[in-house]
Amino acid sequence: MIIMKNRERTIMKKLFLFLQIILLSIYMTGCGEVKSDTSAPPPLSSSQAVTTPSPVAPQKETSNNNFVDLPNTNTHPGSHFIRVYTIDNPNYYKYINGRYAYSLSIPASFSIVFQPDNSDGCSFSLPDKSSKLSVYGSHNTSSDTIDSVFTRDISHIGVNSTKFIDHGDNWFVISWIKNDKIFYRKTFVSNEYINTMELSYPITQKDAFNDIVSTIEESFIPGWKTGYRILG
Repeated sequence: MIIMKNRERTIMKKLFLFLQIILLSIYMTGCGEVKSDTSAPPPLSSSQAVTTPSPVAPQKETSNNNFVDLPNTNTHPGSHFIRVYTIDNPNYYKYINGRYAYSLSIPASFSIVFQPDNSDGCSFSLPDKSSKLSVYGSHNTSSDTIDSVFTRDISHIGVNSTKFIDHGDNWFVISWIKNDKIFYRKTFVSNEYINTMELSYPITQKDAFNDIVSTIEESFIPGWKTGYRILG
């Protein structure tokens, strides 16, 4: 009897140990499984990886992915090259300012480029520098209006030199002659920003530049209307 009881105890101990092993296994593989922090997002795949855009690159996809990097003639710039984008018209590139987000078409022949250190604008010139296209932006820190900016520009240019004037709700155009050159300036004004383009060329080439002036002027879009992010 004593021998049988000892055997029963041994069997019960083995059975109890076996049940403990089974329960532990269930706990580790089931409800007792160690779980990761569900508040943390899963790692991004290569296609989802977040990239930080360059401050001088456009913040919206352009019409196509073709571009040209023009050397910056500024000897101590933030960028040694200025990126312009090809468009349907092979005679022009599209320039997008990375700081104030305005854009316009520039003649492909205006290959001499200068961007100032603050990147507020850029100038494009013919190789002989006889013609020049400048474009620049700024904050409207003085709370200027169309009328106040126009009046200031006219006072600097001189009424007698002015040959053409036009305006809209948030823009104006002034054209004048100085030192045998024609100057054509268009300015947009908002409560926050002012964007300006100015083209100069020899008066002897007036007829040749008529279409160029129209193309540039019509393509000029202020930064707050392009859809690109303003970083200024």
